[in-house]
Amino acid sequence: MERRPRLKVGMIAPYTDMYEGMPPDFRQEKDAFCREVAAFLGEHADVVYPALVASPEEGAAAGTALRQAGVDVVVVVYLMAVPIEITWSAVSEAAAPVLIWNAIATPTIPATYDMVELVRHSSNVGSMGLANLLRRRGLPFEIVTGYYRASTVRERVATFLRAADATRRLRQSRLGIVGGTRAGMVDLQLDRGALRLELGPRCIDIEDAELFDAFRAAPSSEVAGRLQRLREEFRIDPRLSSGELERSARLVVALETLVQRHRLDGGTVNCHTSAFQRGQEIGIVACLATSLLTTAGYPFMCLGNLPNAIGMFLLKHLSGVSHWVECQTTDWERGLMLLDNGGEGDLGFRNPAAPSWLRPNMFYTGTHGKGAALEFDFQPGPGTLVGFTQSPEARGGWRLVVAPGEVLGERFPALEQANTLFRFKSGDASRVFDEFCRLGPVHHNALGAGDQSEAFRYVGQLLGIEVVVV
Repeated sequence: MERRPRLKVGMIAPYTDMYEGMPPDFRQEKDAFCREVAAFLGEHADVVYPALVASPEEGAAAGTALRQAGVDVVVVVYLMAVPIEITWSAVSEAAAPVLIWNAIATPTIPATYDMVELVRHSSNVGSMGLANLLRRRGLPFEIVTGYYRASTVRERVATFLRAADATRRLRQSRLGIVGGTRAGMVDLQLDRGALRLELGPRCIDIEDAELFDAFRAAPSSEVAGRLQRLREEFRIDPRLSSGELERSARLVVALETLVQRHRLDGGTVNCHTSAFQRGQEIGIVACLATSLLTTAGYPFMCLGNLPNAIGMFLLKHLSGVSHWVECQTTDWERGLMLLDNGGEGDLGFRNPAAPSWLRPNMFYTGTHGKGAALEFDFQPGPGTLVGFTQSPEARGGWRLVVAPGEVLGERFPALEQANTLFRFKSGDASRVFDEFCRLGPVHHNALGAGDQSEAFRYVGQLLGIEVVVV
């Protein structure tokens, strides 16, 4: 299926030759330094680097070139103290979000540090000047300071680029809405017009008739191939009939067809309508289909929950996995939270040492039986729980609530679905949950891999919305 192109980064490297006593090859030295930095950035994005800019005119020309190239973000690599007019002429013309990389060229200050070295390593001064101007102009920016070859520094830059890529993808996204929103769950509603205007996603309503046509038209060969792959990848619960499994596989093919036809990047389904579970045409829930789409990079949320679809989308592009959950209950004695859902899952989270199952969905029976649901053990490791909501008092009208912690992988097998205990990084589950609720996210959340706190802080800056870490 079609994928969006890579993030495009414009790199600006301000330079000046106004200082006396510099080595004759000083410019070549700085240019070589910048090309090394550009090569690192190129591991994470397509890079447009015109050249060192040493005057306001060169800066304006470089900024114009970056704007015309359609860069998504500008990385200003500071090498030395430079008149801010040079840098500003480039940044203002580029008209893109800014990361100041205050790239310290040496890991320590030697005892022989002299005036030449002072100029050579004066990037703090230039970075502070640009930060001042951006702040005074009310323009959001981020800054990373540190030895440019240090892995921790490069990881911070890479995290910013991941956040920039995730927000770019969100702004350009097309989210399919299949089956509407489940009646009665009013906390899942949001203003789609405001979402489009302020954050960018375009919601594409898929009519039931088109879904049914795709289900009926699913080629038998594709359905058979999907069934074969499912039998190779999963253990099949004998309680799941061959007819239920075949319908589940056919629904996978149908939803994949709709994703490709409408160039969708994710979305929502609501199985509790005549479009799915309660209808005569399909008659099962879509847990397997949404799980496989999410695993493949097209995160789909159930119950028509568009707010959590946004959280899932961001987590998928930040961490590589995105699994929707409910904070089901608290283990009071151990201070842990049980996370589970209705039978879906991102297979990127599964523990390869344990078997994965396709079970009949134990929550919902349709007119044609029980659709296939997933059961697997989680791979233990760092994780991040995210909630999202529209909120009039929040910055920009939207709020992301972010709770880092640890996915323990301890599961309750009798639930017969993917579930895990989670330890919050900041303390006891009950206290963290109270704070989570005070901030008002909807009652479904998204779970991703790794501690994504810093990445979401960058996301908040780039989207102009509120991010709270609890």
